[in-house]
Amino acid sequence: MRNMKKYLSLLLGLIIIFSLTSCLSKSKNDSTTDGSKVIADKKIADAEIIANKKIADAEIVANKKISDAKIAADDKISNEKSKETTLASVSSTEQPEQFIYKNYINYRYQFSIMYPNTLTLINDPDNGDGRELKSIDGKVVLTIYGSNNILNETIDSMYHTAIQSSNLPYKKQSGDWYVISYIEGDDIIYEKTVVGKGSINTFVFKYPTNQKDKYSNVVERLNKSFKTPSTNEGH
Repeated sequence: MRNMKKYLSLLLGLIIIFSLTSCLSKSKNDSTTDGSKVIADKKIADAEIIANKKIADAEIVANKKISDAKIAADDKISNEKSKETTLASVSSTEQPEQFIYKNYINYRYQFSIMYPNTLTLINDPDNGDGRELKSIDGKVVLTIYGSNNILNETIDSMYHTAIQSSNLPYKKQSGDWYVISYIEGDDIIYEKTVVGKGSINTFVFKYPTNQKDKYSNVVERLNKSFKTPSTNEGH
């Protein structure tokens, strides 16, 4: 009986020890599991923080690019408008000036020409062979004159002499007339001469190169209005 009690006491002690060991092992496992979970949760939290930061940085970069693109587009539109305004302004300021023309008749040589009223007479020779007119500032000069063909010049001989200069951007001969144009210093010289058996009629128009647009129509008007009906006669 004593042995049975002793056996039972021993068994009970073993059971108690086993139970305590199991509890301690379970507690340890639970503690390990909780620690792993904490570490995992921390890693997830850190990953979320990094991801959110990257998303925020990407949004900042994207917004900056959008802002820069909008600024560039606005600048382009502004520049185009400014360019259009400038071109319109230049176009309006470069429109040829509208001149009022006067008619000059040379009664000795019987030629005539229309010239701008902005030119005033500065020289009227007593022999009546022509006139010289200038603008107020003296930069534009129109010389018109006639002469008798005492050397029996022909259109070919006079044209050949006139084009001896190699610096002639424009030259043309047709019928009984020729035209030459060239640069002399800061001026453009335009000359037209009509050659007849009896007399020769000429006009020479000088104007600044930087006012070419202003006087291009004047040259055309002078050229078309230059009438020389009596070059086959001496005067």
